[in-house]
Amino acid sequence: MATLPELSQPTTWVTILVLTILASMSWWLESVVEEPLRKLVKSESNKPDYYMEQFTLKAMGIEGKVKYSVHGRSLVHYPTDNSSEVQTPHVEIYRDNEPPWIVDARSARVNDDGTKTMLTGNVAIRREGTDTLSDIQIYTDRLLLMSDKDYAETKEPITIIRDNNTVKAIGMRAWLKLGKLHLLSKVRGRYE
Repeated sequence: MATLPELSQPTTWVTILVLTILASMSWWLESVVEEPLRKLVKSESNKPDYYMEQFTLKAMGIEGKVKYSVHGRSLVHYPTDNSSEVQTPHVEIYRDNEPPWIVDARSARVNDDGTKTMLTGNVAIRREGTDTLSDIQIYTDRLLLMSDKDYAETKEPITIIRDNNTVKAIGMRAWLKLGKLHLLSKVRGRYE
């Protein structure tokens, strides 16, 4: 049966010291090499996993009616955060017994479950009038649309045209289902 060398011998201590230094260096070397690889893998995983061109998506409500539809030139999906980018989105939000709200923009970023959409670039919102509702048009450069809450907001300059009246402001909150708008600051209007 083999016996272990005594730890009091100088060569044993030197061997243990060298092995400890080698183990520490290999751990350090692995961490130095591993971090750039992790970054590379992360950047690679941010690549789109699918895309669509000239698409139309429709979301149905509980009662089986179309709640809203989204058309666009292209849609690119990113797996890292499950978000999508849409080029030239055209959104139609349907309401019972009233004309739909129409939303157009240059681009949009949609969150993972489709409830939040950040519209950017020449955002235009409009709803045709009826006997009881006025025509309305809203223009801004950036708008957050929360489809599950029928809510929209912006902190950007905004122009609202209702019938022949024009209102300009900085920032807005809109409860679409209720038809309620709250203008945040620097409100100016022209009424005819």
